[in-house]
Amino acid sequence: MRKIRKLGDVVACTKCGAAKPWTADYFRRNTRNAVGISMPCQDCAREERRAYDAAHREERRAWHAAARNNTLVGLAQTMLDSAKKRARRENVPCTITYDEIITMLKPGICSLSGIAWRRHQGNKGPGPYSPTLDRIVGDLGYVVGNVRLILCSLNTIKRDGTDADLRARVRRISDTGRRGNGNPAADETRTICQLWAATL
Repeated sequence: MRKIRKLGDVVACTKCGAAKPWTADYFRRNTRNAVGISMPCQDCAREERRAYDAAHREERRAWHAAARNNTLVGLAQTMLDSAKKRARRENVPCTITYDEIITMLKPGICSLSGIAWRRHQGNKGPGPYSPTLDRIVGDLGYVVGNVRLILCSLNTIKRDGTDADLRARVRRISDTGRRGNGNPAADETRTICQLWAATL
């Protein structure tokens, strides 16, 4: 990877080499590195996306069609597609494969809590019991040995913390005794925390 070169108030794109102002109009923000921006520049990134979309158009159509069929195959394809998007956005590697995701899904349970996952049937997006890919160490990306399948609610609670942080937060949520104020997702999350906390 070419080193980012700051030239006063401008930065040289690592792909096209053009010197452009160090602003969000020309570069994507990235708090994970010292410079605070992602490469390449916005223009080069758009060209990369167009080229990628053109090269994978039929593959992407097949993925989305399978996902609409509400099958395990479609779910794995959707999860892989989402992981790749997050990896590009956060500038981390994503080498996990479709077959590896299928293998994680087949047992039908969260790898941490042992609670059965299920697809969300409500509004668009995952629900508390939905399966999600968790990076054990966020900066290592979606690579074999650093990815596991856990419930969406637990992944949200964990955020960038460790497993110890997650268990502590689950215990606190389980012990509060508060309901979700009419929010079904919050109530389901608390139920999940209670079920797992009982086994810790």
